[in-house]
Amino acid sequence: KPQRSLRTILIIWFLLVSLVPLAFVTGYSIIKYEKALDNELIVRLQGNAREIKSIFKDFETGIKSSRSKFLKDPTLVYSISVEDLTALKDVSEEFIANDISTNISFFTRDGRLLSSVFHDDKGALKSFTPPMHSAVFLSDDNLEKLKQESEYSFIDFTGPQKVSLVLFSRVLGKGGRVVGYVEQLIDINETFLNRLKERLKLEIFLIKPQTTQVMAGTHEDFYLYKKSNLPDLDPKTEFSFFDLSLRGQPIVAILTPIKWGKSEIILGLGASKAEAKSVLKNVNYAFFSVVGTIIFVLVIIIFLISNTILRPIN
Repeated sequence: KPQRSLRTILIIWFLLVSLVPLAFVTGYSIIKYEKALDNELIVRLQGNAREIKSIFKDFETGIKSSRSKFLKDPTLVYSISVEDLTALKDVSEEFIANDISTNISFFTRDGRLLSSVFHDDKGALKSFTPPMHSAVFLSDDNLEKLKQESEYSFIDFTGPQKVSLVLFSRVLGKGGRVVGYVEQLIDINETFLNRLKERLKLEIFLIKPQTTQVMAGTHEDFYLYKKSNLPDLDPKTEFSFFDLSLRGQPIVAILTPIKWGKSEIILGLGASKAEAKSVLKNVNYAFFSVVGTIIFVLVIIIFLISNTILRPIN
């Protein structure tokens, strides 16, 4: 008596010939679709990173444009040269009310602070004038650079959760004589980053170069990351990609440098994979439903075909 009937042999071979290619195509399609979702996230992050770079570029253009405007005001220049603090305060408050700067400070030729106007954390306009017995001066390094250059800009890492874009400029009086200096600041703080987060639907963080220390971010866990948790930037490429986890949620992240004057800061963006995985789960469910239906139909067809083949033989 044969160990296997002819019907069993036919059914096994029909199943192998039909189901193996089907399983391969299904698995390959799922893998390719998952990669396509990851690539879509990467392309989105690249576009958002370039958008934020454009915002920083607009900051630079805007802050220089406003500086050129108010340094042409004869009242302001005269107030600095004669140290008229009342007039200087009034004029500078008028300028900063419609300016992108969060802080404008004016200094004498020897670097002593005359007056400073700024927006506080709630956006209210404030001013500060140091008392005569406790004068505030520019650092020797800043003063020396201003003596050599008419303007210079840099990024100031003033402390945890605060980064400032700084522009120093000379204030020229009649005949091109230097009568003082002006400092303009744009604070990049959590409030600014959270507004970007709401608009772009991304996690955002800023890293200090060399130390790779996270200086500001939209999620508190970013401050826990150390140098070993972050990849090194490749100078040959604009972007570096890596995966990280925030409270157990998988994130696709991107790093890219942003220049401000002669210094730079590293911008990090993270997009959650949760939505993509949800979409992938639904796609997998649809795939397996279709494959299951095909297998059921194939089994019926195989039984019908085997009967058709075996009937004349029997």
